[in-house]
Amino acid sequence: MTNNRFKKIFTAFRNQITGRFPDGEARLLCYLAGPFSGLLMLCLRNYGRMFAVRFHAFHSMLLTAFWATAALALWVVEESAPWFPSTVAGEARFAWNFGFLFVWGSLLVTAYRGIPLVIVSPLHHLANQLAHRWDAHPAHPNATV
Repeated sequence: MTNNRFKKIFTAFRNQITGRFPDGEARLLCYLAGPFSGLLMLCLRNYGRMFAVRFHAFHSMLLTAFWATAALALWVVEESAPWFPSTVAGEARFAWNFGFLFVWGSLLVTAYRGIPLVIVSPLHHLANQLAHRWDAHPAHPNATV
């Protein structure tokens, strides 16, 4: 028990000195500010090499783009349609935004814990493919080619 506690304290101290977050916190940071933090984590040399961080960074960017596209489409319908369709679109946009907040919170928790969570399957698979390709891209500063 004491040995395990000492190991945790030593690991946290070592991570503070080297400036590297634990894996769960690095995955969580990919979602924290949407596509901006995902892109930042991809560009950081310590984290761009880790597959899990690359996956969550791409997943964050793709999910945010998907949400923004649908929210923009609902906003256009809300602004340009007559009374009843406009009201329905406004309520749908509210539900869409609330649902996105719920999904975003769920992704924060599951990314931190390392639990896989598939919300939109095509986005999940695309993020997986991009994470695999990113490491082999010749223009990538961390490329292993």
